[in-house]
Amino acid sequence: MSLDKWIWNFAKRRTVPVLGTYGESRTVGGNTVTVFQIGTTNYVTICSGTTIPTNASADFAKGCIFIKTDAGTGDAAIYQNLGSTTSCLFMPITPVPYVPANAAVTAKGATDTTVAVAEWSGLNVTNTGASGQVDLTLPTAASMIGVATRVQITVAQIVHILPQTGEKIFLGGDGVASKYLAIAGVVGNYCDIYCDGTDYLVTGYSGVVTKEG
Repeated sequence: MSLDKWIWNFAKRRTVPVLGTYGESRTVGGNTVTVFQIGTTNYVTICSGTTIPTNASADFAKGCIFIKTDAGTGDAAIYQNLGSTTSCLFMPITPVPYVPANAAVTAKGATDTTVAVAEWSGLNVTNTGASGQVDLTLPTAASMIGVATRVQITVAQIVHILPQTGEKIFLGGDGVASKYLAIAGVVGNYCDIYCDGTDYLVTGYSGVVTKEG
């Protein structure tokens, strides 16, 4: 449609054809995505695809939106880069961050100071196999920005969740640096924790959950 005809339709009848933006397939930071918009700094701001860009990839703008085109019913389909232009971290945009009941499980049956984000991000962390109290150390808050995790008691033993030294876990407004969170050793007790990049925030729990005095 010529520009003059488009303007005539808009001015006279207030009707115009729907405009389609189909994007362009590109390789961005080693990821193949369909790019719809690039900012003035040449970083991708809107894109889509079937595979979420790999963490730590470059050239996605801070806040870049990624649409997962093959997301199933009930699954997250819109992701936002919470990382940086040199190291992306795409996380699902949800009204309230949560870990679904069918999320993958990480069993930690003994005290563990491993701080790998992959062992916490979006997972159900249990104490399956524990024969006593289990102390679990969280990764740095900066590495868990936008991430939710659930810690659930599957064996009747207490679980302590420890932040990194100097960092905080907030429960009911209380967030003293370096203090642990305790989940009572009753099967079925759980605690949902979300990280905003600075602090860990308890967003929900069942049973008895307390902070270190």
